[in-house]
Amino acid sequence: MTTSFQRIGILCDYLHPETPEFMPKLVDCLEKSGRLICITPQTKSLLPHINTEVVDDANLNQHCDLLIAVGGDGSLLRAAMLALDNDLPILGINRGHLGFLTALPATQLDNLNKLLDGDYIAEERLVLEADLIENQQVIHSMRALNDIVLTHTQATHMLEFDVSTQDQRICHLRADGYIVATPTGSTAYALSAGGPILEPQTNALALVPMFPHSLSNRPLVVSADHTIDIRLDGNHAEAIISADGQVQYNFDGAMHCQIKQANKKLKLIHGKDYHYFTNLSEKLSWHNSTKRN
Repeated sequence: MTTSFQRIGILCDYLHPETPEFMPKLVDCLEKSGRLICITPQTKSLLPHINTEVVDDANLNQHCDLLIAVGGDGSLLRAAMLALDNDLPILGINRGHLGFLTALPATQLDNLNKLLDGDYIAEERLVLEADLIENQQVIHSMRALNDIVLTHTQATHMLEFDVSTQDQRICHLRADGYIVATPTGSTAYALSAGGPILEPQTNALALVPMFPHSLSNRPLVVSADHTIDIRLDGNHAEAIISADGQVQYNFDGAMHCQIKQANKKLKLIHGKDYHYFTNLSEKLSWHNSTKRN
C-alpha cells in the first residue's frame, strides 16, 4: 500500500544553468496541489520571490516526508545521505545526463502530483558503510549508495594492496585503485572500470580493480553479506578512500578499511511505468542497436 506525500523538501543542483528557470515551475506545480514545501538557502537564492520555509541541508529531512532531488545522479547522491537516517524516500527529477537514479524527466512535471498522491513504486537500495581502522579503533566512517573507492593521492601512481573477506584473502593487487560497488553503483564508476552490471535487488557487491598490473585480476561479484577488508602494502603508501566521489579521507598503510552493508537501505520512488531493464537499455543506448533479421 502506498501513501501520499504532503510535505516536500527540495534539493537542487543550483549551479546548473537551467535550474533558475526550472525551479519556479516545480514549486508552482507543488503549491497548486496544496503541498507544503521547504528548501535550502542555496535553493532560496534562486527563488527570491517565493515565500516558503527555508532550512539548512542538515535539518531538511526533519521538515518533510519526501525529498525531491533536482539535477543528475550526483544531486540524488547528496540527498541520499540526508534521507537515510530518518528513513525518508527520495524522488529524483532529472536535469543531468544519464540519470540512472533520477526517476522523472523534467519535461514530465504534469505527472508529478499523480505520483505524489500515491501512484508510484517504492524500492529499497543497498547502502555501503566503510570504517577506517587504526590501532583497532574506528577513526572515520563513511557511507555510500554507489561505491567506496580506493585511489592513490597522485593519479599516475600505482598502489599495492590486499583485499580479503571473511578472514580469507581474495587477492594481492598492484593497480591504480579498487572499487567496491553496490548494485546501484554497478552502472556508475565501476561500469567505466569494466565491472559487471548488477540488477538493483541483487544482494551482492561488485569488486572491481582499476587498471591492474596483471590482466588475470578480474572483477568479482560477492555476497553483500560479506565484509570486505582492504590493506595497503607498506606503511608509507599514500592513498584516498572516497564514498560516492563526494566524501574522501586520507588512507595509509597504518590503517585498514572495512566495507560492509549498512543496516539501513535507501528508499527510491519511481512512477509505476518505470522498468529497470527498459531504463538501462535507454541510458546505455542498447535500444539503438541494429536489429538483425
